[in-house]
Amino acid sequence: MQQTFGEFITEKRNQLGHKRIYVANKLGVSATYVRDLEKGNRPAPHSELLLRLLSILEIDRESAEFFYALDLAAETRCDVPLDIKTFLILNQDIFYKLLRKMNNGSISSDDIDVLKNSKFNRYDR
Repeated sequence: MQQTFGEFITEKRNQLGHKRIYVANKLGVSATYVRDLEKGNRPAPHSELLLRLLSILEIDRESAEFFYALDLAAETRCDVPLDIKTFLILNQDIFYKLLRKMNNGSISSDDIDVLKNSKFNRYDR
């Protein structure tokens, strides 16, 4: 079973020996808000607050753990991970068209397999 965003941040907070109130004060939110994040009663925060939370939890922005956290956070919001969303928006003239063609079947599953198995795999984190 995959870890949830709440389980992930709880684990990281506990590893650092931080109390919820410490994290809450650093973020400028209530301890109840942090508890709700950890229990899965709230979706992960967006953008700046999420990045501040990960920084407080000492998660390096270049680490696989950082991107894992972004993925888990996005799942709580039924959204795209922050780093990918920003990239898609900045390159929307290319990717919106490509994704729509993939979605409506204009690009075959064989073409998609070629892309998945291509040199792009070397960029996997």
